[in-house]
Amino acid sequence: MSSFRNTFDFMIAQSIFSHTSVSQIKQCFAEASRALHFSGIFAATFVLGDENYEGDEWVYPGCVTFTEKYIRELAREYGFGAIKTDWYHPNGQTWFVIFHEGNRAGVEDVVRKLHTANKLTKEKMPIPQVKHWHYSWYGRIYRKIIWLSWAKWRA
Repeated sequence: MSSFRNTFDFMIAQSIFSHTSVSQIKQCFAEASRALHFSGIFAATFVLGDENYEGDEWVYPGCVTFTEKYIRELAREYGFGAIKTDWYHPNGQTWFVIFHEGNRAGVEDVVRKLHTANKLTKEKMPIPQVKHWHYSWYGRIYRKIIWLSWAKWRA
């Protein structure tokens, strides 16, 4: 990511860390710590479990698990905070918002607004009624994240 020689307001790793080893996550976090703008958001999914995957290989098919505590510890190693969300994922993975720890207040505000927007969207148009609903839902939430990021931090 740092090879782009630019910083990013938004990064996403959807269903990536559900297959990676710890060393692969650390490599990604190291790159993200240099490439994520101070006020940026890195949305990532993990499969939560009672144990942390200890292997060195990419696992597919199948998924690996990590504890919430361990995910937060990994993030902290690279100067990040991590907020667990209740955002929907079609395969039951858990979304985390990863961010530069110095911007916790701004990110908590955005996550709170996204939670409210997501709740209102689901109430107005239940997801199962939409053809290819998971793509529609992701598109709606990503547009909200991008808009809120731009409006909040780049104004």
